[in-house]
Amino acid sequence: SVGWYILRKKSNFRQYRNLGIILLIVWLLFFTGTTTEVIKEKDPDWLNNYITAREHILKDEYTRETTYYDYSNPEVQSIINTITSNADSQEQAVEMALEYVYSNIKYIRNEPDDFCFNRKASDIIQYGTGQCDTQSTVLIAILRGVGIAARPVGGCLVEKDECRLQFALIQAFEGIGVDTRQPMITAAEIKDNEYSRGRRRGGLHLWVDYWDPTEEWITLETTAGKIANTNCWEYIVEVYPGDDDRQQFCVSINKQFANECYGR
Repeated sequence: SVGWYILRKKSNFRQYRNLGIILLIVWLLFFTGTTTEVIKEKDPDWLNNYITAREHILKDEYTRETTYYDYSNPEVQSIINTITSNADSQEQAVEMALEYVYSNIKYIRNEPDDFCFNRKASDIIQYGTGQCDTQSTVLIAILRGVGIAARPVGGCLVEKDECRLQFALIQAFEGIGVDTRQPMITAAEIKDNEYSRGRRRGGLHLWVDYWDPTEEWITLETTAGKIANTNCWEYIVEVYPGDDDRQQFCVSINKQFANECYGR
């Protein structure tokens, strides 16, 4: 009948409209504010080539094993061996290391500072939980064990205004339980009522840089398990903690920087 035909047409229109909305959301979330992936040919000798290039520029400064980056530990070595056996490039090795940390070190908010000060990479792997600093400890240990130069960076993470719509959509998706794999910022610690836990533009954060022979240092976001989206997030550097400087690695001691980061 004519009525049924019109109703069916309206139903089809709603389906196409809803599909269009879904496609628009997916495009906004995942195809804007991101970099274009370059497909490279497989290189069976990629690791030796990388190490040669790295040693020429950096020596062994960012691949040293330390008390906290204990990559000789058998459990850490098992992860490293899996990566080196399966990766076809340094980029893939980095992605595999990020994925391991994201999938196996569950992010928890407001982790006690003692965990950061006292736990080395193998301990964190055993416990299976962490936040930006402890997750980064594991990532650095794995990358250094592979032979890839990696360093910690402490600073402030800020949302960029040009991605406001994306962030609104991301919040909506997270509200219904969708994992959007966005950076996580632990709420500020309250001391003498200095900080609040309200909505902030920025948050204190720790992340990892890894050295690429062609692009130099590239930012990695351990809490999201991927290369940082610097088109939508601004990573403002405060400090490059030394290998044994757990004070600057685990906490921010610069109150002025912290207040500016939190917009106070």
